[in-house]
Amino acid sequence: MATLVHDDVLDEADTRRLGQTVNSLHGNEAAVMLGDLLLAAAYEQCSLLPDKEPSLLIARASVVMCGGELLQLHHRADWSLDEPTYFEIINRKTGELIAASATMGALLVGAAPEHRDALAAFARDVGAAFQIQDDLLDLRGDERVVGKSLGRDLQKGKLTLPIIHHLAAASPIIRGRSLRLLDDAHGCKSAQQLTGITRELLHAIYQTESVRHAASEASALVHRAVQRLDQIPESPAREALRRLAEAVIDRDY
Repeated sequence: MATLVHDDVLDEADTRRLGQTVNSLHGNEAAVMLGDLLLAAAYEQCSLLPDKEPSLLIARASVVMCGGELLQLHHRADWSLDEPTYFEIINRKTGELIAASATMGALLVGAAPEHRDALAAFARDVGAAFQIQDDLLDLRGDERVVGKSLGRDLQKGKLTLPIIHHLAAASPIIRGRSLRLLDDAHGCKSAQQLTGITRELLHAIYQTESVRHAASEASALVHRAVQRLDQIPESPAREALRRLAEAVIDRDY
């Protein structure tokens, strides 16, 4: 919850899950403080446990996630961003959070070290796939279904996988047009204008099959994640994790 509250501040988002964000209701100062309060509350809960490992796990994940956000901030409006750097960003800022969650669950039920490692790897892949799907929805989703403002990635100058692939695959002329659209979208204040830019850019992205490329990468991550579950003893919980992984790329919100 803390990361989402802070994320809405960074993205200057007005809505999330069809509701107004804390920053839109009460301002950035209140949102930042609320996010800090939630993080402090999480650490307090961890400190009540007899084992210090959960606290270390949460602290480590927080450090990695913040590093991912800083790396993304460093590359805002960097139209030369490549796929390896993109994957490093999403593995840090999303994959690490989900991996920490899975590791925590395994740790607290006394799972064997090899099972904890398998679940962490599973969750990291699922987290990366979730982020790619999120990036696709920001381009082509239905705002009434997604439940949050769309086109924010373009507006904030954040390159995502479909756009990175498109810029690499497009002809020089189409790439030049797309770069001009990215420049126009970055910092755009008009919601109507941003919607128009997004539609035009999405049309170009479809021409280079970049949406299909991004969706294929997400599917591959989910497939690998499900294979990692083979290392876990069969159980209803393992089946639930498999269904959860597959739902990540089937969602439209």
